[in-house]
Amino acid sequence: MLAEASSASRHDDRCPLIEVRQADEDGQLRLLISGDVDEISARHLQQCLIDVLRREPPRDIGVDVSGVTFLDAAGIEALLRCQADARQLECRLFLTDPTPMTYRVLQIAGLLEQFGLARPRPDGHGHTPAGAELGMVNCGLTG
Repeated sequence: MLAEASSASRHDDRCPLIEVRQADEDGQLRLLISGDVDEISARHLQQCLIDVLRREPPRDIGVDVSGVTFLDAAGIEALLRCQADARQLECRLFLTDPTPMTYRVLQIAGLLEQFGLARPRPDGHGHTPAGAELGMVNCGLTG
Protein backbone atom coordinates (compact mmCIF):
# COMPACT_ATOMS: atom_id res chain seq x y z
CA MET A 1 0.00 0.00 0.00
CA LEU A 2 2.86 2.42 0.72
CA ALA A 3 5.30 3.34 -2.00
CA GLU A 4 9.04 3.27 -1.42
CA ALA A 5 10.87 6.31 -0.03
CA SER A 6 10.94 9.36 -2.31
CA SER A 7 7.92 8.20 -4.27
CA ALA A 8 4.21 8.85 -4.02
CA SER A 9 1.29 6.70 -2.92
CA ARG A 10 -2.32 7.16 -3.92
CA HIS A 11 -4.86 4.63 -2.67
CA ASP A 12 -7.56 5.89 -5.02
CA ASP A 13 -8.76 9.24 -6.36
CA ARG A 14 -10.49 10.11 -3.08
CA CYS A 15 -7.39 9.65 -0.92
CA PRO A 16 -4.61 12.16 -0.40
CA LEU A 17 -1.31 11.81 -2.18
CA ILE A 18 1.30 10.81 0.41
CA GLU A 19 4.96 11.15 -0.43
CA VAL A 20 7.58 9.68 1.88
CA ARG A 21 11.03 11.25 1.94
CA GLN A 22 14.02 9.36 3.30
CA ALA A 23 15.11 10.08 6.87
CA ASP A 24 17.92 12.61 7.10
CA GLU A 25 21.11 12.34 9.16
CA ASP A 26 19.19 13.53 12.25
CA GLY A 27 16.76 10.61 11.97
CA GLN A 28 13.86 12.79 10.82
CA LEU A 29 11.54 11.43 8.14
CA ARG A 30 9.29 13.73 6.10
CA LEU A 31 5.82 12.87 4.86
CA LEU A 32 4.20 15.23 2.37
CA ILE A 33 0.41 15.08 2.23
CA SER A 34 -1.63 16.60 -0.62
CA GLY A 35 -5.40 16.58 -1.05
CA ASP A 36 -8.31 16.01 1.29
CA VAL A 37 -7.76 14.51 4.75
CA ASP A 38 -11.22 13.34 5.72
CA GLU A 39 -13.29 10.28 6.59
CA ILE A 40 -12.62 8.70 3.20
CA SER A 41 -8.84 9.08 3.37
CA ALA A 42 -8.23 8.74 7.12
CA ARG A 43 -7.63 4.97 7.13
CA HIS A 44 -5.22 5.24 4.17
CA LEU A 45 -3.21 7.94 5.93
CA GLN A 46 -2.93 5.94 9.13
CA GLN A 47 -2.00 2.75 7.26
CA CYS A 48 0.76 4.58 5.38
CA LEU A 49 2.23 5.81 8.65
CA ILE A 50 2.02 2.34 10.21
CA ASP A 51 3.86 0.92 7.19
CA VAL A 52 6.60 3.54 7.62
CA LEU A 53 6.91 2.81 11.34
CA ARG A 54 7.11 -0.96 10.75
CA ARG A 55 10.02 -0.62 8.33
CA GLU A 56 12.36 1.28 10.61
CA PRO A 57 10.93 3.82 13.01
CA PRO A 58 12.60 7.21 12.69
CA ARG A 59 13.17 9.44 15.70
CA ASP A 60 10.97 12.18 14.27
CA ILE A 61 8.37 12.42 11.53
CA GLY A 62 7.63 15.83 10.09
CA VAL A 63 4.34 15.83 8.20
CA ASP A 64 4.26 18.61 5.62
CA VAL A 65 0.59 19.58 5.28
CA SER A 66 1.13 22.46 2.83
CA GLY A 67 -0.76 20.52 0.16
CA VAL A 68 -3.81 19.66 2.28
CA THR A 69 -6.90 21.12 0.60
CA PHE A 70 -9.50 19.97 3.14
CA LEU A 71 -9.33 18.81 6.77
CA ASP A 72 -12.34 17.69 8.80
CA ALA A 73 -12.87 16.02 12.18
CA ALA A 74 -12.14 12.55 10.79
CA GLY A 75 -8.92 13.87 9.28
CA ILE A 76 -7.91 15.43 12.59
CA GLU A 77 -8.68 12.14 14.35
CA ALA A 78 -6.49 10.31 11.82
CA LEU A 79 -3.60 12.71 12.47
CA LEU A 80 -4.01 12.24 16.23
CA ARG A 81 -4.04 8.44 15.81
CA CYS A 82 -0.91 8.64 13.65
CA GLN A 83 0.75 10.69 16.35
CA ALA A 84 -0.28 8.16 19.02
CA ASP A 85 1.02 5.27 16.87
CA ALA A 86 4.35 7.05 16.46
CA ARG A 87 4.57 7.84 20.18
CA GLN A 88 4.22 4.12 21.02
CA LEU A 89 7.54 3.61 19.23
CA GLU A 90 9.12 6.67 20.89
CA CYS A 91 8.84 8.63 17.67
CA ARG A 92 7.73 12.27 17.64
CA LEU A 93 5.24 13.25 14.92
CA PHE A 94 4.63 16.93 14.19
CA LEU A 95 3.07 18.98 11.40
CA THR A 96 4.83 21.56 9.25
CA ASP A 97 3.86 24.24 6.73
CA PRO A 98 0.08 24.30 7.25
CA THR A 99 -2.05 26.28 4.84
CA PRO A 100 -4.08 29.06 6.47
CA MET A 101 -7.16 26.78 6.29
CA THR A 102 -5.38 23.85 7.93
CA TYR A 103 -3.86 26.13 10.55
CA ARG A 104 -7.26 27.64 11.38
CA VAL A 105 -8.98 24.25 11.67
CA LEU A 106 -6.26 23.05 14.07
CA GLN A 107 -6.40 26.35 15.97
CA ILE A 108 -10.17 26.07 16.47
CA ALA A 109 -9.70 22.46 17.60
CA GLY A 110 -7.08 23.61 20.12
CA LEU A 111 -4.40 21.37 18.59
CA LEU A 112 -1.64 23.79 17.53
CA GLU A 113 0.60 22.88 20.45
CA GLN A 114 -0.23 19.17 20.13
CA PHE A 115 1.13 19.17 16.58
CA GLY A 116 4.12 21.41 17.23
CA LEU A 117 2.66 24.52 15.62
CA ALA A 118 2.78 26.72 18.73
CA ARG A 119 5.93 28.49 19.91
CA PRO A 120 6.99 29.36 23.47
CA ARG A 121 6.11 32.95 24.36
CA PRO A 122 9.05 35.33 24.79
CA ASP A 123 7.99 35.95 28.40
CA GLY A 124 8.16 32.21 29.14
CA HIS A 125 4.44 31.97 30.02
CA GLY A 126 2.71 29.42 27.83
CA HIS A 127 2.75 29.27 24.05
CA THR A 128 1.97 31.59 21.18
CA PRO A 129 0.29 30.12 18.10
CA ALA A 130 2.81 29.97 15.28
CA GLY A 131 0.64 32.18 13.06
CA ALA A 132 0.04 34.94 15.62
CA GLU A 133 2.71 37.17 14.10
CA LEU A 134 0.99 36.73 10.73
CA GLY A 135 -2.16 38.41 11.99
CA MET A 136 -4.08 35.20 12.68
CA VAL A 137 -6.16 36.06 15.69
CA ASN A 138 -7.15 33.74 18.51
CA CYS A 139 -10.88 34.35 18.85
CA GLY A 140 -11.03 32.90 22.34
CA LEU A 141 -11.79 29.40 21.12
CA THR A 142 -8.40 28.04 22.15
CA GLY A 143 -6.09 28.54 25.09
